Amino acid sequence: MRTTHSESITTFIEPRELPSFSGRPKTTPKKRRFDLLLVDDDPEQLLLFRLFLERAGYRVRVATSVEAALHLLETTSLDCVISDLLMPWIGGDVLLQRIRNDWRFADLPVIVLTSGKPELEFDALQSGADMFCEKRRAEQFLIPQIQLLLS
Repeated sequence: MRTTHSESITTFIEPRELPSFSGRPKTTPKKRRFDLLLVDDDPEQLLLFRLFLERAGYRVRVATSVEAALHLLETTSLDCVISDLLMPWIGGDVLLQRIRNDWRFADLPVIVLTSGKPELEFDALQSGADMFCEKRRAEQFLIPQIQLLLS
């Protein structure tokens, strides 16, 4: 039993039982948080998918245009790009071509996420996308696709 003295008051502190460890304490290594770029011209879709991906443990940056996405590619370190294909002005296919034609980003994984027609899958993969996911099926398939590409 120890005693402490503070302003003429004596307090008794009972020692607590400490757990005994045999060997080194077990620690689990921290998982690396991957940085994703999500590109979509629809702010509601961006918010929905951003929350979905953040809940899965990813850091998510968003861009509402190809120009904004290209700026983020230049200024941040990213592990994967997830882009809509059908956007006004400059579409996701142009973003994909620019990524694949730039040696700095040529190996960056790209997933095309679109609510478009199934024939867009062929076009996206032909243009250099690593994977294709329909928005209506993203809850089921998007996370496994990201995990596969980043493993």
